[in-house]
Amino acid sequence: MIKIVQPDNTQSKDVRRIWRESFHDTEAYLDFFFSRRYRTQQTLLAQYNGESAGMIMLLPATIKKSGYKKKARMIFAGSGLPQFRGQGICYRLIDQCQDPAPDEAS
Repeated sequence: MIKIVQPDNTQSKDVRRIWRESFHDTEAYLDFFFSRRYRTQQTLLAQYNGESAGMIMLLPATIKKSGYKKKARMIFAGSGLPQFRGQGICYRLIDQCQDPAPDEAS
């Protein structure tokens, strides 16, 4: 079963591990990113049968057109671990992005 959650501080290590295994960045870059840019409230974590399997990070954005403004989120990075591919992990993460962010909900 796939469950999508907003990670808490203890699950951030899982997000970092997924990033490392997916994108193969250096530890120096990971240290920089996760200490200065990473925000749990901008991240979704997919769990497959209770195990962290994928993540997606969303950046806040504003869409402006003809004087109209709408809050939005832009996908920054996302990945599923190789052992969980073909299970619909990334599909579910992207699908979840269509829901309003917690601070956008009315």
